[in-house]
Amino acid sequence: MIKRFSKLRSSRLWPKSLASQMILVVLSGMAMALAISLWMAGDAHKAAVNRINQSMLIRQSATLAEVLEASPASLHRSILKTSRRENAFFRLSDQSLVPADNFSPEEQMLISRIARYFNDPDSGRQIRVNLASERSEEMIPPRRARYWEERRRDNEYRKHRPNLLFLNVSIQLKDGQWLNMQSATPNVMPLLAKRTAFLMGISTLCVLIGIIFMVRRITRPIRKLSFASNRLGLGEKIEPLREEGPEDIRELIRAFNLMNERLQRFVADRTRMLAALSHDLRTPITSMRLRVELMEPGPDADQLLATLDEMHQMSEATLAFMRQASDNEPTRPVDLDALLDSLCEDLQDIGLNVHYQEGQEVIAHCRLVSLKRALRNLIENAAKYGSVACVSMSAEQDNVRIQIQDEGDGIPDAMIERVFEPFVRMEESRNRETGGIGLGMSIARNIIHSHGGDIQLENNDRGLLVSIWLPLATYTNSIF
Repeated sequence: MIKRFSKLRSSRLWPKSLASQMILVVLSGMAMALAISLWMAGDAHKAAVNRINQSMLIRQSATLAEVLEASPASLHRSILKTSRRENAFFRLSDQSLVPADNFSPEEQMLISRIARYFNDPDSGRQIRVNLASERSEEMIPPRRARYWEERRRDNEYRKHRPNLLFLNVSIQLKDGQWLNMQSATPNVMPLLAKRTAFLMGISTLCVLIGIIFMVRRITRPIRKLSFASNRLGLGEKIEPLREEGPEDIRELIRAFNLMNERLQRFVADRTRMLAALSHDLRTPITSMRLRVELMEPGPDADQLLATLDEMHQMSEATLAFMRQASDNEPTRPVDLDALLDSLCEDLQDIGLNVHYQEGQEVIAHCRLVSLKRALRNLIENAAKYGSVACVSMSAEQDNVRIQIQDEGDGIPDAMIERVFEPFVRMEESRNRETGGIGLGMSIARNIIHSHGGDIQLENNDRGLLVSIWLPLATYTNSIF
């Protein structure tokens, strides 16, 4: 259940179109790169601020020591109070804050730097420096304890970074007293200030514009190709697409145009050949009819005339079938509910027992004349051979289902697929009257298939049920 929910959630968050996926991936990569860059730049920024602060403090310590030596003792307290900073505290004491232990190389370097700031670097005064990870409680006034406690927690969080250690300095004055200083790294302002965020936003926007331009250049021809492919699958005539985009996309469009041209030429050649064959049969049929009519009346002559009439009907029906196959009627939006309602009323006016159960308004893109011909043929068959035709329609997700139910005897299961073959008639099983030459069901299925739909026959306890599915999805040229 959890896997199913996580899969469903991820499918909702992850976009479906290629353009949206490319933009999301690139923006995610940019966001990660910017975050890593800010993190590294922030560390470098804090380290630089800490080094500058450290240099200022050791210089201030040396200067303060010389000022105290040159000033009377009555002014020492005021001088120390004036020199105090938020992150640095100075105090005179008889003892050194920093023990005289072995100093590290970095502490030795700081001692040498402090000594160079004095006017008499070779005076032999004692200077001690300690880079500690803990603060000395004895020097910190109570009102400053909160700040130093925050710095201590921050130092513990980043204790692996030496730039965030507490700096303790003890300088011995000429009178034997010690100037003790304890300082902590200052609160560094975050690198991501308003100006930085603004510049990053401008940079991201410029990159995003470039990405969208390239994505549209790639996906727009693909969307047009997809749209044209669906129209071609629905039997529409497609004009050659304009070759655009990168060379790989151009080759794909070029191959599609060539395939489209070959398919149209193949269908046109086949249609012309069959139409010419059916048309050319008219001459020998007419000639044979004249010869038979010149024969003496009798059963043989009547039988020959009946056969010639059937051949003539088959020839004309084949021509009509070919004309329908080569029909280039444009596709347009049609209200299927209104179409079925008007079609059933027309059939009722000519005396057929047809009933329509009105449904919701459903708009489908189709070729009105050919679709109306297919539906009329199926409803007429149900009314003629099944005594009654009950028509209904319902929308199912991306499809619309049209059902035609009659109350006849049905057809054998073995003949359900054969009934769609050309020139196959079922009068013997459903009605003794001749109902045509057997092309109606073939034409109906051909029209429905050309609309991207499907048709199915099924026997039930009432009779024969004809189910028709037509797609409702529309295709646009949007890149998203």
